[in-house]
Amino acid sequence: NVFVCNHTMIGMFDYAILYLELYRRLGVTLWSLGDHFHFKVPLWRDLLLANGTFDGTHENCAAVLAGGGNLVVFPGGAREMTRRSGEQNSLHWGDRTGFARMAMANDAPIVPVAFVGGDDWYRIVYDTNHILGTRVGDAIDAEAATQFIAAYFDVSPMTVAA
Repeated sequence: NVFVCNHTMIGMFDYAILYLELYRRLGVTLWSLGDHFHFKVPLWRDLLLANGTFDGTHENCAAVLAGGGNLVVFPGGAREMTRRSGEQNSLHWGDRTGFARMAMANDAPIVPVAFVGGDDWYRIVYDTNHILGTRVGDAIDAEAATQFIAAYFDVSPMTVAA
């Protein structure tokens, strides 16, 4: 099975909640794929690998599915966890459809999972758009910076409890 999920702004807990509940209720274990940049950070990479998250290459995904494992994927990735003002409760999957092609190629059913409520815990008070509207933002080549950030990271919104 390929469990396809959305991330909320408390995204670091999304996977843990899903994993624990599926195991507790159904005895199902999951392998989670992670974005490539996670595996460039030595200690973080080791922590992820020790907890069942692996580099989300086509080969790794196919190996998990071929071995009968259950795969969990968050197509929105870090961008979905780092929403900006006005983006609460929305998907940021873009054209990310690799999970569907992978599932079809391996005859694995897709199991949609929706996390709700996580975006209601916080109110975004400062985000990337705010930075670009300051003197610092004026000094930044916004187009080049946006392309760089989109390719590798996203500035996490500063949040306060609602």
